[in-house]
Amino acid sequence: MNANSFYVYLSYSPLVVKLATGVFSLVGQDVDPGTIEQLKEKIRESRFDATSGWSKAGTLWWHFQADRPTINAGSHAVPTFVLNLTSGEWRLQTVDGLQLGGVRIDNGFASGFAKAFSALGVTNKDFLQFDFDISKRRVFIRIVGIEPEEFSSFVESDEFDEEATMDEDN
Repeated sequence: MNANSFYVYLSYSPLVVKLATGVFSLVGQDVDPGTIEQLKEKIRESRFDATSGWSKAGTLWWHFQADRPTINAGSHAVPTFVLNLTSGEWRLQTVDGLQLGGVRIDNGFASGFAKAFSALGVTNKDFLQFDFDISKRRVFIRIVGIEPEEFSSFVESDEFDEEATMDEDN
């Protein structure tokens, strides 16, 4: 049974009651309110908030942690900042140049990533980064760590990088 079906069945089960988001109990069980709060805090701590920003290469990046529903559906909710700059059709590829087809961003969601997730071997809890080359309507996808990685395929040196400036002066 997939996760979506499980939660649908769980929502109207006569045996299980939802105590808080992600916290369930058997009907009739005595549950200490302190326990519920501890579990809610543990869930909150385990979540990873999506981040976004601009790379030295002038690309917009978006970084988030994949979960099973994202992987299965090949789509994910897009932060408003990213959505405002990226709505529409995009050509998807890896940073190595592997072409993965087209994707669409609209109505608050990025969709069409199932093929890419499969090709990259994305699994639950992987951190994904999307780098948008807005001028060419290309988006690059890759698996990264907890911190986003700089996207630099279009830039040889950064004008603000002091070490690069010092090397050029010598």
